[in-house]
Amino acid sequence: MSEKKFDLFEDINLNKENEKYFEISNIVAEIVARLVSKRLELGVSQRELAKRTDIKQPMIARIEKFESIPRLDTLVKIALALDLKINLENKINSLRLELMNQDYANEFFNGFIDDPILHNEKKDSLILCDNVSTYNYLKKQKDKGYILLAIIYNDEVVGEIRFKNIESDSAEIGIILKNDQYKGKGIGTEAIFKALNYASDTLKLKRIKASILHNNKRSIHVFEKVGFIYEKSDDVFKYYYKDLKW
Repeated sequence: MSEKKFDLFEDINLNKENEKYFEISNIVAEIVARLVSKRLELGVSQRELAKRTDIKQPMIARIEKFESIPRLDTLVKIALALDLKINLENKINSLRLELMNQDYANEFFNGFIDDPILHNEKKDSLILCDNVSTYNYLKKQKDKGYILLAIIYNDEVVGEIRFKNIESDSAEIGIILKNDQYKGKGIGTEAIFKALNYASDTLKLKRIKASILHNNKRSIHVFEKVGFIYEKSDDVFKYYYKDLKW
């Protein structure tokens, strides 16, 4: 008799209007994001992970891009291979996104170090810097029609997600972390995963776009890892997109 496998979605109606669907899909997305972050942190390739878990590499790629909803036993197998514990009660991590307000903005700018790699003569600074009035900053972004989300990690505001050029079914996404202390730890990857869920579930968008400076290699790597597809380039930017699944 074959061993019974546990299905995270067992006995749950997968109608996308069902509240439980969204709750559980968000948990799965958070777990997958943490697994991707851990794999990248360890420098383990998808091919190597496939060998460790006996899961085919194309399936791992689909899971990491959230194009395939994995079974719970599959997630556990991947987590064990990466020496990572899954805590469903705490949703595996302490990262969350909240709508940016003045208190969050004040905390974000306190200790913010501007990164010159984000700027060029053809593009304004993504973030206003020293001595900025957070009130004026937020008002300016609101007047532009932007939606700002605070990235909160271990109860500290460590970055910002930005949706701009918002249309009926698409928007452009941007991300910036507070300073180098929070880079290279998987925070950006996890935040983008959550932002994509927000774009799909809350904003009801079907496509997310990103324009990234050619010299911003870190962002290019992160966006490609979460499934963004390269579209074209110009003298300044590389352009990517990702279609969202409802």
